Amino acid sequence: MRIYCLFILMLSIATNLFSQRKDLLLIPFELDGLWGYMNYEKKVILEPQFEEAYITNDLLGRIKKNGKYGYINNLGKVIVKPKYEFAEDFSCGIAKVGNGDQIRLINTEGKKYKPKYILNRCGHHRHFNLPIVVTDSLIAINSSYNSVVKKVLNSLINRVDTIYDIEDYFFIIVKKNKVAILGNISSRENPDSIINDVHYVYDDVKYFPCTCGNHGISNYIGIKKDNIWGYYDIADYPYQIIAPNYINIENFYNGLAKVEFESNRFGYIDTEANEYFYRSR
Repeated sequence: MRIYCLFILMLSIATNLFSQRKDLLLIPFELDGLWGYMNYEKKVILEPQFEEAYITNDLLGRIKKNGKYGYINNLGKVIVKPKYEFAEDFSCGIAKVGNGDQIRLINTEGKKYKPKYILNRCGHHRHFNLPIVVTDSLIAINSSYNSVVKKVLNSLINRVDTIYDIEDYFFIIVKKNKVAILGNISSRENPDSIINDVHYVYDDVKYFPCTCGNHGISNYIGIKKDNIWGYYDIADYPYQIIAPNYINIENFYNGLAKVEFESNRFGYIDTEANEYFYRSR
C-alpha cells in the first residue's frame, strides 16, 4: 500500500511538472540563417546568433556556435559554454557530449556524471501492426474485432490494395496510391455509414517513432496532400488534424515539431498548429 501511494504521489508530481512545461519551454526560430529562441507567447528570449538550436529538454536547450555545442537554460542563459564537437539533448538530467574519441556524460550543471543505474522508461505509445491485407497476400482479419468492424473490413477487402491496422480500430486504407483514414469504428453500429466515410483524400502517410519508448509509433502521423504535409492525431476521437501546409515535417517532441515551411527554411509548430517562426512577406 505504501509503495502504491508513493507511486501515485510521483505520478501526480510528474503530471504537474508536465502541465507547467509549456510555459517553461523555449522554442528555436530561424532568421537570416541563424537561430534564436522565443517562448510560447512568441516573445524573443534570445536573438538569432546560433548555427543550430534545439527545443529545450529537461529545461536545457542544445545550441551550436562557432562549430561547437553547448546548452542554455529556459531563461536563455548559457549553462554549458559551446565547447563540444558532439552533443545530444538532455534526458533524465544527463546528456552525452564529446570531443573526438572522448565521450562523456554530463549533468545539468555541465559537470561529469557517472551513472549508478540505467533508467528505462516508457509512456503511452502506439503499436504499428502488420497489414490486414496486402495485394496478392491475404492475411486473416483479426478475430477479436466485433461484428461491425468485421463487416466493414470484409466489404472493403476486395476493393482496396492495403489495409493497415494501426491500433484501437484505427485503419489506414490504400487504394490506387491514394490514402484514406478511418477511425473510431468499434463503437458505431451501422457498417454502411462507416464505409461511406472512407474518402481517399491523401497521397501518402508518414509514421514517426514513439518518443517515450523503444518501439511503436507516435500518435501523430504525417498526412500528405498535393505534395504538402500536415498531421493527424490518432490518439483521441474526434481526431485532430493539422492541415497540410508544410514542405516537410518531423516528429513531435515535448509538444513541438520541426517543419520546413518554405524552401530550406525551418521552424517549429505546436500540437494546436501555432507557428513559431516568421514567414517571408
